[in-house]
Amino acid sequence: MKFRKFIPVALSCLFLLETPFTSMAASVPLTESNAAVSDAGMEISSGNMPAPKAAGKQTSLKLKTESLTIFTENTYQLKLSGSAASNAVWKSSAPKVATVDENGLITGVAPGTATIIASASKAKVFCTVTVLQDPHKLSRETQVLLQGDSATVYLSNVSNGDSVSFKLADPSSEVIDISTSGNKCKIKAEKPGTVTLNALCTSEENDQKVTSKRTCTIKVIEKGIAQQQVAMAVKTKKAFHLENIKEPDLKVTNTVWASSQPKVASVNPASGVVTGKHAGLAEITATVTYSDGTSATFPTTVRVSDPKIKPNRTVLSTGQQRKLKVTGTTPFSTVKWKVKKTSVATIQEDGTVTAGANAGRTTITAEVDGTTIRHQLIVTKPQLASVSTTLATGKKHKVPLKGVSSGSKITYRSKKPSIAKVNKSGTVIGRSSGTTDIIVKADGLTFTYKVTVISQRALKACKTGYSIISSSSYSQARRMTPGYYDCSSLVFRAYGCDSGLLGGTPSWAPTAASMAAYLEGAGKAIAYGPVDVSKLMPGDLIFYRLRRGSNGRYRNIYHVSMYYGDGYRLEKPLRAYRPEGHITMIARPTKN
Repeated sequence: MKFRKFIPVALSCLFLLETPFTSMAASVPLTESNAAVSDAGMEISSGNMPAPKAAGKQTSLKLKTESLTIFTENTYQLKLSGSAASNAVWKSSAPKVATVDENGLITGVAPGTATIIASASKAKVFCTVTVLQDPHKLSRETQVLLQGDSATVYLSNVSNGDSVSFKLADPSSEVIDISTSGNKCKIKAEKPGTVTLNALCTSEENDQKVTSKRTCTIKVIEKGIAQQQVAMAVKTKKAFHLENIKEPDLKVTNTVWASSQPKVASVNPASGVVTGKHAGLAEITATVTYSDGTSATFPTTVRVSDPKIKPNRTVLSTGQQRKLKVTGTTPFSTVKWKVKKTSVATIQEDGTVTAGANAGRTTITAEVDGTTIRHQLIVTKPQLASVSTTLATGKKHKVPLKGVSSGSKITYRSKKPSIAKVNKSGTVIGRSSGTTDIIVKADGLTFTYKVTVISQRALKACKTGYSIISSSSYSQARRMTPGYYDCSSLVFRAYGCDSGLLGGTPSWAPTAASMAAYLEGAGKAIAYGPVDVSKLMPGDLIFYRLRRGSNGRYRNIYHVSMYYGDGYRLEKPLRAYRPEGHITMIARPTKN
């Protein structure tokens, strides 16, 4: 009996120990000391629930942060407390997303979610880690400067609302002096040495603050060639010179320049003018001879780029964005973007182009390593001149797309090719009666063009009927006289006075009631009562009955109207169709 009582109690305790808990998400800076996290931790031990008495010391674990978000390539230090903290073993449920070392340091690897588990004895605690792709990039990861020189690095892909700061890993370092403005940091080389510059960007992601950390290693040298880590483009020239090379009581008698790879970068031995020949890396060395016969060599690294922007033309619709990319650059390269007409478009320092509100053309230039690359930008304003059309079977119609250019990317697709098909140039061909949508994509925008396909006879009837009401007057007494019409004679004459189709005689139109009876007998009735407008086709006949009383006619019909299309019926003026209760029948004289 004692054993049986023990089992449910032990299982209850085990369930509590191994079930993850979540709390309010903490902000996520780079170290826990800076984190704004909840003080509500989680403590799980065998003493939290009734359990059999046992000898020995109880074990406990407490994890301060139970949910966090970090960027890829960034770290976060988790901290444990409790009696078993020093013996805890760390594990990640998804090492391909986030890893954790033996001390609880988490590293984001790839976008996704992972659970970090710390366990000791029978105690376990959990932290849910969401890893996001870090979009931020630092313009340089390494920088070598001659003492006294300056350089600028910047952090790209910074959004509005992000907080950017630059800090030295060693705040007491006197190697460089920094000044910051937004996402830019100006570096001035002060003393020889090496220092690490951290670029920190805090973003709001999923209601959490997430910090990105990017680093640049900066080395300052005392003397030598003034330009270090030089990037230059093919076919460009750059004059190199030396600084701080004088020796006490000695004069420089001669300087000879040489290149390790003349096919990549050649150098004039006397002047130090370097010419970029081919993409690649070369070491340029200046050998200095002093008056006492001694010599010294001063090297620098040159990377030759072959920058290009492909394709050489971009087409955007108004308001769209696209990031231009220069290929053929080097780690030393710098790219400065400029747009000629800011009224047409603007461009950010990372090459992101934003098209303006108006269509136009402009030139974008990228200054790269001493050369200038030009790129043509066309801003379009695609739009449909109309949103629908009615087309006869077998007939063609061009989708009325305007505001595009010869370089625009345009595609057309019919949702129902059996009703209407469309070719790559936007020409629609009616195939069978019905309605379909033509999906038009132009320069990143999507439009829907509605096509209704009906018989040629129904289409002609709609056009003829509209012509009659535009040029004639309503009169029941003179309904068949040119220049006059009533409801049934309008329909009859629109369909060419075809008594075989609508009843009556070729010279005299039937009444609305007689026309309805004739069409029903011919099997042309498609509905008895009102229907949604989407089920109507141009040329359909709508019959109305008296609301009160009786006229002694078929179905008490007193009026007929023709559906004209686009939600309208053929009246003077055109009137919107509504599925009213006194609609008694709808007929389709021609079905093909």
